[in-house]
Amino acid sequence: MLRELRIKNFAVIDEVGLDLQSGLNIITGETGAGKSIILNALGLIAGERGSSEVIRSQEEEATVEALFEGLSAEIENKLGAAGFETNSELVIKRIVTRSGKNRIYLNGSLAPLAVLADIGSFLVHIYGQHEHHTLLQPETHLNLLDAFADMGALARTMKESYDGLADAWRNLNAARQSLEQRRREKNLLEAQAEELAQSRLKPGEEEELRASKNVLAHSEKLYQG
Repeated sequence: MLRELRIKNFAVIDEVGLDLQSGLNIITGETGAGKSIILNALGLIAGERGSSEVIRSQEEEATVEALFEGLSAEIENKLGAAGFETNSELVIKRIVTRSGKNRIYLNGSLAPLAVLADIGSFLVHIYGQHEHHTLLQPETHLNLLDAFADMGALARTMKESYDGLADAWRNLNAARQSLEQRRREKNLLEAQAEELAQSRLKPGEEEELRASKNVLAHSEKLYQG
């Protein structure tokens, strides 16, 4: 749940803060009051790409900061997998600069845009007048079907089982590849050992061969002498 939103030097807004409460929060105002600016700021929080065009005139950077509480288990898992600690709260801060050196912070730690975009759709969902167009997107159909059949919990359980099976299959393939590599190494070592056995090497043989080579290299001089 979104608890706080802080916007600074964003579009025409100098600085503003919103403290939201549980339940329905309504923001109203006449055209040009800044409602769309708040939605654009939430878009940045949800992982949309930032542009220097949102920076207030004569300023070098714009900042949007949001506090979320009561995170879902799915968000907790995604953040944990990415190496971020949450403690049931998440503070997202985005800084957009004119130089293009934009930064994202999750609970005070730098984060890539991909991580924020991955969890953004679970944190913020912006509905518009063309929201029904999502019905034409095939990637939304499965979620709608699961929701209609009240199979959300079963779908999550199935996903966990599938992910476990996929991990086990990857581990099995890795073990098979390791075993095959060991077999190839064993065959190579056996072949090398067979070559050494057939060579009938003996201690000091290399020194004797070097001495013989030295004699042969100087054979002409030795003959003339």
